[in-house]
Amino acid sequence: MERWDWTWKQPYRALDPFFYRDSEPSSVSAPTVEWLNESLIRSYDWPLEQLASSEGTRLLAGNAFGSMLQPYAQAYMGHQFGHLTMLGDGRAVTLGAVETPFGWKEWQWKGSGRTPFSRGGDGRGALGPMIREAIMSEAMHAFGIPTTRTLAVVQTGEEVHRGVPLAGGLIVRLATSHVRVGTFEYAYHYGSDERVKELANWMMQQYDSDLLETPEVALSQFLERTLERQATLIAQWQGVGFIHGVMNTDNASIVGETIDYGPCAFMDVYDADTVFSSIDHQGRYRYRNQPAIGGWNMARLLETFIPLLGATDEEGVEEAQRIASMYERFYERAWLKMFGHKIGIEATEDDRPLIEALLQLMETHKLDFTNTFRALTEQEFEEAAFETPAFQEWKRQWLARIGEKVEQAVAWMEQVNPVVIPRNSYVEEAIDEAVRGNWEDVERWLEIVREPYTKTTLNEPYRSAPHDEEPFVTYCGT
Repeated sequence: MERWDWTWKQPYRALDPFFYRDSEPSSVSAPTVEWLNESLIRSYDWPLEQLASSEGTRLLAGNAFGSMLQPYAQAYMGHQFGHLTMLGDGRAVTLGAVETPFGWKEWQWKGSGRTPFSRGGDGRGALGPMIREAIMSEAMHAFGIPTTRTLAVVQTGEEVHRGVPLAGGLIVRLATSHVRVGTFEYAYHYGSDERVKELANWMMQQYDSDLLETPEVALSQFLERTLERQATLIAQWQGVGFIHGVMNTDNASIVGETIDYGPCAFMDVYDADTVFSSIDHQGRYRYRNQPAIGGWNMARLLETFIPLLGATDEEGVEEAQRIASMYERFYERAWLKMFGHKIGIEATEDDRPLIEALLQLMETHKLDFTNTFRALTEQEFEEAAFETPAFQEWKRQWLARIGEKVEQAVAWMEQVNPVVIPRNSYVEEAIDEAVRGNWEDVERWLEIVREPYTKTTLNEPYRSAPHDEEPFVTYCGT
């Protein structure tokens, strides 16, 4: 890193080595940077030409990163489909935090080889899922939803074996923090109450330093803030029909960013029971369940703090329960704001029946989630379902609720109702083409998702799902 004019630090190493293990990315034989996030690079005022050079390729592939920083893999546990297990970064290593105009961002290679937590795996990634993460994370950023970002997609020039040989790939991922609920579970189950407190204090020092001004209530306020971030994030997911697919506690970011895009997808036809993941046989992480699963994950976080929240276990449990009860309020407030704006109103609890009636109409008539809200925004009702008496009555109530505040209503709706989403079959077709060597469609999608709220000639062919689309299934594929 000596030749790069960036400011780096490794604050995570201020924690006890209990929380991480030294680990370097494994060199790859013939890396090619297939996609470089030029808009992100320009927003950070980073040297684009240098990153696009052979020197940049070596850095982005993890083949060369200087001698001043020692990369590491983080330790954490995770409730995977409800079952707690030891995990850790099995195929990712973090270099450190780099300064940007938008705060410090942790630089992490994902798919970069074996680590002390690989548990027999090769630590590598298949190219297809890495492309998917790039497209999905860029879409989420453009929607205004907190997320990790993808700096680059690298084809390694090597094969990975997942039953069949696949092209290998890795990404450079940037995040505000990679600390998860599972990190606290690890501190609690493998460490001690003091380890939990150490990690919480470190998180507050890095991201919520204002809370340290009142140390007697800092832990409770830190947890309240964490719950609010998580609840708000999931309400935003619901608002764009995003289904994460694997909401395990190791995939729940403490700072409230969307992280670990595995078998995720966006809903086309509105159905609250939509689930895409091939491994989610019981539908645990279906669209309808995401808010409750977020609360469940936060309850697992709170359990690790019980000994620290009161002088006795009883007091700790009582305080944890008090904080846990706030999650639903945080979520309902964020949901009402999101879905209120989707129909052009500043919603209160009294407006819930109006919103839910629309969702019920959408489900009954199998209407497209994204396009229905866009039709409301533009007042263009082409679907036959919009001519039914039930919808006409709903529309009458809706327009009466908006009243004379039409201009404000349209402004809100245009801000939260996208014209286009990365629709599953289109994205999968683009990924398949890229793996075969043709990156044109992937590059097109990475342009399309940057302007999701604007009608363009580029996104026009992709605003609706294919009419003959089969039920879509996603795979982690890593």
